[in-house]
Amino acid sequence: IRKHLIQARKLVKRSRSSKHERELAELLHAADVNFVWNQAGPKINVGPYHPDIVNIEHKIVVEFLGDYSHSHPDMYPDDSWNALNHKTAREVREFDAKRNAFIESQGWKVVIVWESEWKASRTNTIQRILSFTCSII
Repeated sequence: IRKHLIQARKLVKRSRSSKHERELAELLHAADVNFVWNQAGPKINVGPYHPDIVNIEHKIVVEFLGDYSHSHPDMYPDDSWNALNHKTAREVREFDAKRNAFIESQGWKVVIVWESEWKASRTNTIQRILSFTCSII
């Protein structure tokens, strides 16, 4: 039963973040910069990783990180236990850093969006991503 509860919690957390990811992808796509939400249609993988939002033409990845599921450093000390991932906050962040480094090593640029940043100001988040995108195209 415990195993099934953990899996159910993961699905609930994922569906919440997916809602925000989808909203961000739709707004970026509407800004005519060719970003797509990488959860629908054919999946785009970078090695073993499956980025959240991608712009294939300019090789840009937007990773939408849930504050709890990815252990936001301003909210969770290194030694806090992340029950969702069964790791410490430090281990969660190390995994994310390894993933991002690999994606960048394949020629992609990675933009990180934290859930709390998105909730605080969607407009500022979109502007930050668009400014970054315009600076490299």
